[in-house]
Amino acid sequence: MSTARLHNFYGPTETTIDATYWTDEGGSIPDPIPIGRPIGNARAYILDSSLEPVPAGVAGELFIGGCGLGRGYLRRPDLTAERFVPDPWSGDAGGRLYRTGDMGQVYPIARGSAPLLVGVSSWLLVGEVLSTTEMMGV
Repeated sequence: MSTARLHNFYGPTETTIDATYWTDEGGSIPDPIPIGRPIGNARAYILDSSLEPVPAGVAGELFIGGCGLGRGYLRRPDLTAERFVPDPWSGDAGGRLYRTGDMGQVYPIARGSAPLLVGVSSWLLVGEVLSTTEMMGV
């Protein structure tokens, strides 16, 4: 029996690289593998096209907020305005969320525990890496 544990960290460059985490607690590894819960001082939401939270189990876009969020793109105010949107839940004047473009779902777990985020399209990243390395002959 293996004693290895899986740790999955998720985060785009526009945050502090790691924005969420999940650790396998020794059970069977779910499919898809969860991206977990937000790290300290971060917030993660799954929102619909109107920027409203979706119910558990419904796919939506992943948004990340908190103190690790970048300020925007250098000399790209258009892209900054598109991807960094006002955060209605932060309580901080000028609080923003980063629109990741990744799809995900929220799965409720045991009562009293924070829900898990599951990345629906995160598998595409693996495919992108594989196709890029194949093109490079790696």
